[in-house]
Amino acid sequence: DATPLTLGQEFGGYAQQIEFGIERVKVCLPRVYMLAAGGTAVGTGLNTRIGFAEKIAAKVSELTGLPFVTAPNKFEALAAHDAMVEVSGALNVLACSIMKIANDIRSIRLIGDSCHAFVNNCVVGIEANREQINKLLHESLML
Repeated sequence: DATPLTLGQEFGGYAQQIEFGIERVKVCLPRVYMLAAGGTAVGTGLNTRIGFAEKIAAKVSELTGLPFVTAPNKFEALAAHDAMVEVSGALNVLACSIMKIANDIRSIRLIGDSCHAFVNNCVVGIEANREQINKLLHESLML
């Protein structure tokens, strides 16, 4: 209300929020695509055939069309879920941005509907009291 802005500026801000959110998710994906398969119980790969991890990743990649690879460090991949926590956080930020945009649009509509309701129900038929306006105008310290 205090500073005028255009609809383009407002929606430009929304578009940037969504773009940043998508970038955040994309940055996380390479780590999500790292599979722990073939690391066996603790990450050593003990009793696993040579090339097993790579073959699993290649097959999953083929089936999904996504660039899955074998994790370079199976200990980290098995012990931690940092990539999933990271992508969850990025998706949460994106969800918050979308919720904020939806709330803004809902608020704009509410204000617009309120203005129409005020004009239709309150303003119609009201006439200004010119005598009172002039009195207050002359008493004003602003002049």
